[in-house]
Amino acid sequence: MIDASFVDMAVNYYETSIRPYGIENYLFVGASTAACNYLNRYNVACYTYTEDSDGEVESVFNSPAFLRKTNLRTEMILDALLAGITVLHTDVDVIFRMNPFPEMLLSDTDISVLWDYSTINAGFLLIRANERTVWIYDQVRKTTQTLGLNDQSALHYAVDRCSIYKYCTMTILKTSRFQNGKSYFEDGHRTFSGDNPCTNCVVIHNNYIVSKSAKIYRFKENHMWYNDENNYYSSKTNNYMTFDMSDVSTVEEQRKALINALAIGYILKRIVILPKFQCDNGARFCAMNSLFKMSEFDRYFLNQYRESTFLTHPLVPPQVYKSRTNLLYVKLRPFVKSSPMKNNIITSDYILENFSKEQSHILTLGRLQNFDLKFIDIAGQNKFMQKLEMSLHSCNYRQFC
Repeated sequence: MIDASFVDMAVNYYETSIRPYGIENYLFVGASTAACNYLNRYNVACYTYTEDSDGEVESVFNSPAFLRKTNLRTEMILDALLAGITVLHTDVDVIFRMNPFPEMLLSDTDISVLWDYSTINAGFLLIRANERTVWIYDQVRKTTQTLGLNDQSALHYAVDRCSIYKYCTMTILKTSRFQNGKSYFEDGHRTFSGDNPCTNCVVIHNNYIVSKSAKIYRFKENHMWYNDENNYYSSKTNNYMTFDMSDVSTVEEQRKALINALAIGYILKRIVILPKFQCDNGARFCAMNSLFKMSEFDRYFLNQYRESTFLTHPLVPPQVYKSRTNLLYVKLRPFVKSSPMKNNIITSDYILENFSKEQSHILTLGRLQNFDLKFIDIAGQNKFMQKLEMSLHSCNYRQFC
């Protein structure tokens, strides 16, 4: 089930989990006409179930709008069960590594569910259509309406009541093969693509992290994002820049280097490829979401940056990732150490004069934390710095900030 605010993630789910495995018995259920119209552009099957008042707005986790939206899926599933349809319900922040149907259909229990450490995961489960599951979802609907619980808590409560009296049966899917976000990303130490490959994983739920921006960014760093809208990966005309942060460990130094990189990218009209950041005083590499709030960063810099693993993504054309130069690194480093630079300041005019004509798709920068960049246009600099100040909010890995 989707609303218009998550259609980009729905397309990614289709591209990673439906189309590659030839799954045809699927249906996206829209919480708005706009959501289904978007998917129809990709020839993806979608049925408009309702018109939610907040259908085009991302809702904050556990807010009234969030609870109402998640409870819509209870109504949707109950309607399907009453029609005699066995449902494999999945959220769109789920990734299939193989077709889950053969393994899930081995069990004949009423419900087969991905486990969330201590509770049922309402975002991925198989519900067989019978009078017992109809009773369960009717109880979920009543509980969410009367007690204000989210559907996952209500579902756990209903299944517990049902199981106590041996009225219904439930299978917990193998946790080594069907993993929640904490198990896969955190416990599995998977921050970037290639980290500790899971060869036996069937399904991965990108939960235990807050905001759509953070979910998408984590997908991207792990090469789990294949929505190429607006040629995000496949563009042959975009130009990029990278910068070195291997010897930077403090948060303030990393913030300074990032600010200068974004400013140079803005001046040269190049997309900034993020580096691997450093956490725990340089003890380990980490992704940007460990230090900064991704939803705020996206508010101001969406489409002006790329994840650190971008250049190794399979959809990036060879003529892009092979077109590199160290020219900026070579020219900038001597200038930083030379006498013409007063008070560790580099000007926007210097950047334009020396590097604006560079034709390579990728410019490689060196260390950027040891100088200040001054715009000749003071008003433009003040506006850009205000934008930076609003975009770089300190945060933690799960984005509770």
